[in-house]
Amino acid sequence: MEKNAEDVVLMDLRKLNAMTDFFVICTGSVEQHVKAIADHITRDMAKEGIKVYHQEGYGNWRWILLDYSDVVVHVFQPAWRDYYRLEDLWGDARMRVLDEAYLKRKAARAKKKSKAPKKKAASRTKSKTQRTKSRGARKA
Repeated sequence: MEKNAEDVVLMDLRKLNAMTDFFVICTGSVEQHVKAIADHITRDMAKEGIKVYHQEGYGNWRWILLDYSDVVVHVFQPAWRDYYRLEDLWGDARMRVLDEAYLKRKAARAKKKSKAPKKKAASRTKSKTQRTKSRGARKA
């Protein structure tokens, strides 16, 4: 993809009875980058005589969706792509990674998340010893 789209993935959804045959998912670093990628795709497809059937997201540029009926293109900012995780949501789809650096970045993110400390759930009930101690403190 031109305009330096990152983490480009092609997902084949034909065997999943989805509303489209393919997803193309890519990332732009900031709002203007997302818009530039989407504009470039729209312009190049129009030159080939293919017009976008439906588009969304041009108001905020966090996630732009371009629907070409058989192919739906998703252009995300990184945080929004991580939030929606379409690759995981459609995990049964055959996926072809078109940006090899994506695999390294995805592995690094997964490793970083697994190292994050987990909070221990606080107990809502006091033990018998704690209840006895607190009763004794009230008597004194």
